[in-house]
Amino acid sequence: MVYAKYIKRNGKRFGPYYYKSVRDKDGTVRNIYVGRTPPKAEKLRKPPADFSPSRKSPHSVISNARTFHEQYKRSYVPVTLLVMVALAAFIMQPVPTGLISADLQTVSYSPGEVLNGFVSMEFGPQDLLPTDALVEVSVGNRTSRMPLDEFLSSSGSSVPSGSGTYYKSGRPLGGSGEGFGLPGVKSRPITLDFSYNLTVMHPTAITIPYNTTREITEEVFNETLNRTVNVTTTQTVTLHNTTVETASYSELVEGTVSAGSPHVHETCFNITDYSVSVLSVSTGNRTLPNDTISVDFDGDSFVTTTGYSETEEGFGEGYLSNRTEEVRVGMRTFNLTAPEEPGTYELSIRLVYNGSTISETNMSIIVDQPFADRDGDGYTIGEDCDDSNASISPGANETCDGIDNNCDGRIDEGCEPEPECAENQTMPCGNSTGICTEGMMICINGTWSGCLNATLPAPEACDGLDNDCDGVVDDGCNITNITETNITVEEKVIQYGA
Repeated sequence: MVYAKYIKRNGKRFGPYYYKSVRDKDGTVRNIYVGRTPPKAEKLRKPPADFSPSRKSPHSVISNARTFHEQYKRSYVPVTLLVMVALAAFIMQPVPTGLISADLQTVSYSPGEVLNGFVSMEFGPQDLLPTDALVEVSVGNRTSRMPLDEFLSSSGSSVPSGSGTYYKSGRPLGGSGEGFGLPGVKSRPITLDFSYNLTVMHPTAITIPYNTTREITEEVFNETLNRTVNVTTTQTVTLHNTTVETASYSELVEGTVSAGSPHVHETCFNITDYSVSVLSVSTGNRTLPNDTISVDFDGDSFVTTTGYSETEEGFGEGYLSNRTEEVRVGMRTFNLTAPEEPGTYELSIRLVYNGSTISETNMSIIVDQPFADRDGDGYTIGEDCDDSNASISPGANETCDGIDNNCDGRIDEGCEPEPECAENQTMPCGNSTGICTEGMMICINGTWSGCLNATLPAPEACDGLDNDCDGVVDDGCNITNITETNITVEEKVIQYGA
């Protein structure tokens, strides 16, 4: 007969631990511990009426979950792989976005009149555009091209250059290298070296032999009496008493861990309790607090995790900031004129890299018969950049009002740009939700820096921490963590008939 034994300790229930009852030839019954699972050749009878199906051990729950997970992986890996390959092929292609736009001062032109207005380009967080990208403006059968660095220089922009992965509006552009964009900060996982002392408690079966005597009465033929008589003798029998005791085992565990890459230490014991004492955590020659790592037992293994990361400043994908900047260049800089034949034409403005369009905007213009001087400022349509406004002409003085007053293709030349902030001024940034900590921005040359010394959101690591700083711990995770402490023994045996 096989029976299951459960141990109740400090309100928690552990088990089952399986024992097999064996009857010796002399009638003595011995209990032998066979492990956490019943012998394959044995079948347990149905549980008694007072047995609750919910009384599964943590070990069996995790084992069932893992079996389902393995089946899922075998069934869905091929489909998932195909989807990922298709998605990667899609996102690596540059896709037109709302990066570039046009603002024409008029949509009605005379034949041969220089197109007038502005071409605008917006830079946001993580954006990094290749230095060899081109801005193209075309109408009719004419196209004017301007390198990105020349476009930014003509605008008087303060957009800096740097190196990184080319990126725009949440999409990779393909490739990396030198480009123009706004600097930001990125959280970078750091590999940590650690060591801890592990002590585990596990049940062990102890069998203790003992002797007992018994009387045996047999019928013996007595030749003297010439009949059968009863003869009683005393026999010494060795029996065995099996008990379950708790044993302990200690070892030093060393390894490396980083955010998203846990360290797994497997154990072969049926653990009922354990204790972990972190001895050291370090990276390079720097020592970190012991609570930088977390060690948890998942039913089979001890898993070490960490949410530790460091921030660095850079350009492109992954480098976040709260800064945006719009760059504007006068359309006249492209020296593109309206077609000679009256009619309606499409004006196309594109940002092109490596033969692919990153962003594009289109609008219609009308070419009609010329007029001498619409606004009466002394300049005809072919000379005046805005023949509907007499205060704007090649002979006007430039004023600091965000308009190209003198029709030279530049805006507010000679004007000092108003700084975003005062030199060395500081401003807090980031947030303090979850593992995130606030940082500080510093005003340098009238421009805010990135968010320095901040702990930024990271993907959830299912480590009991709010890694993505959304106020919810381990959202999206489905993990059973097992921890038992302060154990007192209360034993309950559930016996199954053989």
